[in-house]
Amino acid sequence: MWIIFLFVLICSARHVYTDKLVTVQTTYGSVQGYETDSYRVFYGIPYAKAPIGALRWNKPEPIDKWAPSTFDATKIPPACPQPACNPGDILCPSSLGCLLGDISCLRTRPYENIITAQNVINSKITSLDILQFFEPWVPVIDNVIVRGQLIDMYSSASFPLKPLITGTMTEEGLAYVHGVLNTPLSYPAYLLVGPILFGAKFPAILLRFPQSPFTADMRPFLVKIVTQWVFACPTRFLARNTAAYSYVFGYPLRTMGLTNAGDCEAHACHGYELPFLFQAFWSYFDNNDQYISKTMATYWTNFAKSGNPNNPVKVPLTWPKLTSKSD
Repeated sequence: MWIIFLFVLICSARHVYTDKLVTVQTTYGSVQGYETDSYRVFYGIPYAKAPIGALRWNKPEPIDKWAPSTFDATKIPPACPQPACNPGDILCPSSLGCLLGDISCLRTRPYENIITAQNVINSKITSLDILQFFEPWVPVIDNVIVRGQLIDMYSSASFPLKPLITGTMTEEGLAYVHGVLNTPLSYPAYLLVGPILFGAKFPAILLRFPQSPFTADMRPFLVKIVTQWVFACPTRFLARNTAAYSYVFGYPLRTMGLTNAGDCEAHACHGYELPFLFQAFWSYFDNNDQYISKTMATYWTNFAKSGNPNNPVKVPLTWPKLTSKSD
């Protein structure tokens, strides 16, 4: 498990533009990273022992001091296990060889096998519930960390509430809608798709959000509904119950061809606030982009240090906390 203070969001990117090496002192020993004209970069500083061998599937163990050695934080460490950027390159096994519910068996399998099995199950229809269809794998209820079904706990906020920053993009649903519907969606086709997506609630949606039957492409409207239904409403519910700092980010990201953005180019799609927050495309940002990026980084680092995004470093606007009594 690792803390990565700065990371590049596209799988092929591995280069950091740097000025000079810098060494800082910690209670665990010296750490060497990079110092640029805008920030310092330290990669892969561990906060616990690696969860391998006897430590796999167990609680984190405190890290040992590395002093008098210096920890090299100039290189990007291995990422957490996850599907590769191109799942088609993975040869997926048909089975893990475990019976349903045999957790002991699953825990003996290498993480590579679990990941490839996940790719297999993600390609299958596992539920007619649209939300579960896209998220067929869920954490195991262990009554210690995960004490119930996540969707139920999320709806009731029946879990330990921690201070957090949470938010959504204005076009969260764009990549998902266009990923499924890669051609314009006519109004008659929308009337057929709507009940499948929204069930008995679809007539109420038609009344609440009426659209002209002569609309040539209903996908932009569908993007708005999916954004609100899947992302914005649940996030706002959680934010109100946790007294969080909540945001709605609508500044478009121009990827400059650094990643295959497709229809999301120059839009505010899912996850597109992260390159600004972590300054991943810094050398390609214009002055406005860099201002947004620096401001976001200040809010987030303030919050990490003090629990309040508004201090100790001065910010241009005070960010109010969202509570159950505010909107």
